[in-house]
Amino acid sequence: MKIVLLYLTITLATVTTAICQITESPVSQNATIHVYRAKAKLKGIALHPSIYLDGTEIKQISVGRFIVTSLPPGKHMISAGRSEVGQLVDLEPGKEYFFRIGHKNMFAVGFSGVQPITISLVSEEEAKREMAGLKEQQ
Repeated sequence: MKIVLLYLTITLATVTTAICQITESPVSQNATIHVYRAKAKLKGIALHPSIYLDGTEIKQISVGRFIVTSLPPGKHMISAGRSEVGQLVDLEPGKEYFFRIGHKNMFAVGFSGVQPITISLVSEEEAKREMAGLKEQQ
């Protein structure tokens, strides 16, 4: 009888441990990147800049759209348009980062030759407020 009780106790403990391991959600080891372009009436509406992660194009982004992707932790270059416009960020595991695509004054850009696209790291609160109503880029 004692052997049967011991066997049942061990079996129950093993099953309980297995169930706990299955139901626990693993912590993401990647960082999440959100890149968005707020809605615009005129400024930059004809531009569809590409978003690059570490020099590799991931997608073009239109006005009123956003992109979400994940990257492993560490230093990464996130850029829009030509490669000199970007942000070098040191990503931490499980954290979310928000980047806003902006536009410089097109009249001044035409004469100066400066890249018209900007990319800025913004706070989560500011990004969520500005991203309200935006659609995910397909």
